[in-house]
Amino acid sequence: MSIEGLGIIAFCIGMVIVGGIYTKRAQSSSSEFFVSGRHNSLWLIVAGHVMGWVGAGTLVGVYGSAYKGGLGAGIWYPVGFSLSFFVFGPIMARRIKRLGDARDVYTFPEIIRRRFAPGAASVYVFIETVQSIAFIIGQYMAIALVLDLCMGLSYEWACVVSGVVVLLYVSLGGLTGSLMVTLIQLGICIVGLILSAGIGLRMTRGFSGLMASLPAGWNPNPFTGMTVPMIIAGFLPTFINSFIYSSIYTRTFSAKDEKTAVKACYLAGVTACAIVALTVLCVFVCVSCVPGLTRGDYALIELFRRTIPWGGALFAAAIVSACMSTASEALIGTAATITKDIVQGLFRIKMDDHSTVRLARLVMIAVTVACVVIAVYMTSLLDLMYFAANLTAAYAPTFLVSVFWNRVNTQGMAAGMAGGMLTAVIWGLVPSLNTIIPSLYAGILISLTLLVIVTLSFPPPTKEQIDFIRPFQTARWREEEK
Repeated sequence: MSIEGLGIIAFCIGMVIVGGIYTKRAQSSSSEFFVSGRHNSLWLIVAGHVMGWVGAGTLVGVYGSAYKGGLGAGIWYPVGFSLSFFVFGPIMARRIKRLGDARDVYTFPEIIRRRFAPGAASVYVFIETVQSIAFIIGQYMAIALVLDLCMGLSYEWACVVSGVVVLLYVSLGGLTGSLMVTLIQLGICIVGLILSAGIGLRMTRGFSGLMASLPAGWNPNPFTGMTVPMIIAGFLPTFINSFIYSSIYTRTFSAKDEKTAVKACYLAGVTACAIVALTVLCVFVCVSCVPGLTRGDYALIELFRRTIPWGGALFAAAIVSACMSTASEALIGTAATITKDIVQGLFRIKMDDHSTVRLARLVMIAVTVACVVIAVYMTSLLDLMYFAANLTAAYAPTFLVSVFWNRVNTQGMAAGMAGGMLTAVIWGLVPSLNTIIPSLYAGILISLTLLVIVTLSFPPPTKEQIDFIRPFQTARWREEEK
C-alpha cells in the first residue's frame, strides 16, 4: 500500500479515537450531545465555522474547476463564505446566542417552528434536509476520489468507508467530539496548504517565477471574462447561505457566552480568508508545476507525489479531514433537526435525554446509508455544492426580514420559503431564463414578493410568536415582556 494510503488509515483511526474520548460526555444529556452543554470555547467554534465550509468544494471542487477554466471558474465559492463571517458576527451572532440561552433553542428550524408554526417549520426542515444531504454527499464523493487515488480502493467502496468513519466519530462524541476532531483537521489543512505553496514557490524560484511559469491561455485573473452579475452569482450563494445554515446556529448556541460567539465569527473570517489566499496561491502552483492532468481535483496530491512522497500522505489526509469535518457538521445538524424538530417538535413525541440521543444516532445511520448510495451515482462535485447552497440561499432574505419585521406571519414565511426554493430550482433548469437573470436572483425576488403579499393578506402572528423572538431583537427583552 502507498504511503498516502497508510497515512489516511492512521488519520481515520485517530479521528474515531478522538470522537470516542467524548462518548461518555456526549451521552450524559441531549444538550451535551447537540450543543456541548452551551459551554464551547472560542477555537472549537472557530474550527467548526471554518471547516464547516472548507471541504470538498474548496480543496477539491475549486481545483477541479480552476485547473481547466481559470481562477475565476472556481474561486468565488470559498470567497462567499469567508466574507459572510464578518457580517454574520456583528449582526447575528450575539442575538442568536442570546435567543438560544433565553429560549433553550437547539436548532435553527426550532426558531422557524416557534416563531411561526409547525407548518412553516416542516417546509424548512424538508428543504434543509435536502441541502444537508447534498453537502454530505459532496464530501463523501471527494473523500472517495482521494481514497481511490491513494489506496486503489474502488470509488463505491471508498464512499462506504468515508461514510462509516464520519458516522463513527460523530455518533460517539456528539458536537464536542466532532469539533475537537475538526480543530485537528483545521491544523492539518492549513499546514498542507502552506507546504503546497512553499513547494511551488521553491520550484519556480519565487512568486514572480511562479506567475511567469503559468501556461499561456490559462487565466489567473478571477475578474477577466466575468460580468458583475456573474461574479455576484459566484459568491452570493455561500455568502447568503451562511445566515440560515443550521450548523452555524448550532455552534453559536454552543458558545460559552455572547462575547465568544461574536469573536469566533471574526476569527473564523480571518482564518477562512487566509485559507482562500493560500488556495489561490496553490491553484497557481498546481497549474504551473503539475501540468497535463486530466482532472484538476487531484492536483494537490499529485504536486506532493512529484516532490515529497510523505507530503502526499499529509495532504491526502488534509483533504480527507476537511471533507470529513464538513460532512460531520452537516450530519449532526441533520440528526438534530430530524430528532428535535420533526419527531419531538412537529409530531410532539416526548422522549427523555437518553432516548433522544439514541434516536439521533439511528437517524445518523439512516442518513449515512442514503448519502453513500446517492454519492455512488453523482459526478460533478462543485456543481453539487452550488446546488446545495442555492437551495436555501434563495429564501434566506425572507428569514432575515421575518426576525426584524414582527408583522410576518406563518403563511407569509411558508410562501416565501417554498416560492424562493422552487423558483431557484426550476429557473436554473431553463438555460434561456438563466441567461436573462440568474436563478438565485429570481428566487430571492419571488421569495420576498410572496413574503410581503401573503403576509399582508392574512392576520398578524400571535403575541406568543412575537414574544419568542424578542431576545433576538433586543437585549432588554425581559423588560419588554413585562
